[in-house]
Amino acid sequence: MDSWQKIIFFVFVVALPCTASTIKAFADYGRFDQVVNLSVYQMAQKDCRDDCQAKSILNAIRGSILIGDNESSLLFANLGLQKLQQKEHRQKLYLLSAYTNLIDGNWLSYKKLEDYLSEDERLRMVGLAQIDSPYLGKRMIIESPNLVSVLGTDSNKSFWTDYQARPLKSPWIAGIANLLIPGGGYAYLGMWQTAALNLFLAGVCVISSAEMFNRKMYASGLAVASVGSVFYLGGAFGAARSANDINQKSLSDIAGKLRLQLLPELNFEF
Repeated sequence: MDSWQKIIFFVFVVALPCTASTIKAFADYGRFDQVVNLSVYQMAQKDCRDDCQAKSILNAIRGSILIGDNESSLLFANLGLQKLQQKEHRQKLYLLSAYTNLIDGNWLSYKKLEDYLSEDERLRMVGLAQIDSPYLGKRMIIESPNLVSVLGTDSNKSFWTDYQARPLKSPWIAGIANLLIPGGGYAYLGMWQTAALNLFLAGVCVISSAEMFNRKMYASGLAVASVGSVFYLGGAFGAARSANDINQKSLSDIAGKLRLQLLPELNFEF
C-alpha cells in the first residue's frame, strides 16, 4: 500500500468511523471481517432504518461468506428475513442463504430454499456448485437434468475456459516423488529452497544414524533415525498439501471473477 493510500485509509477508518466510506475501504482491502463488524455496528444504530438496515444486514452476510463463516452468514440471513420486508431484499437473502448452504454442503437446507428461487437463479446455483462444491454440482445436474449449467454461456464462457485450462499440480505426484527422493516433491512444485532443505535435513539424519549404528551407538542412531523419518514422511505430506495450496491459489482469482458473474448479489452495497 502506497503512503497516500495509507493516509486515505487512515482518514476513512479513524476520522470517519462507521460510514459507508469506511466499510468500502475495508472491503476494497479485503478486510471482510471488519466489514462484518462495522455492518453489525451500523445496523445496531437507532438511525439505521430501511435501506440502511438492508445494506448492513446484506453486507454482514457477504462478509461472513467471504471469510468462510457460514454459520454467521445464516444467522444474519434469518435476522434479515425477520426485519426486511421488501421483495428485492428478501430475494437476495434467499439467494445468499442458498449459496451458503451449497458451499457448506448442506443439501437438505439448500433444497428447502430452492423453492424460493427462480429457474434462472437455480441455474446460477448449478454453475456455482461446479466451482465451490463439485459433488453437489453433479448431484444437482442428475436430479434436475433440465437445468443446463450457465457456465457455457457466452457471458461466462471465457472465465470458465480459463478456469478449466489452469495447469494444476498433482498432490499424489508431489507426495510420492518426495517419498522416492526427499525434496523431489517440492522440486516438482518449483519450491526449490524447500526441496533443498528437505533433502539436506533428511540426508543428514540418514548419514548420522548410519554412522552411529556403525559405531554401535544404537540408541542415538535410533533417535536420529526417528527424527529423520519425521522429515521424510512429513516432507511427503507437506508436498502434497503444498500442491493443493498452489492449485487453490492458481484458481482463486479466476474463480472469484466467475463467482461474481454468477452471483452479483455477493457485491457489497454502500
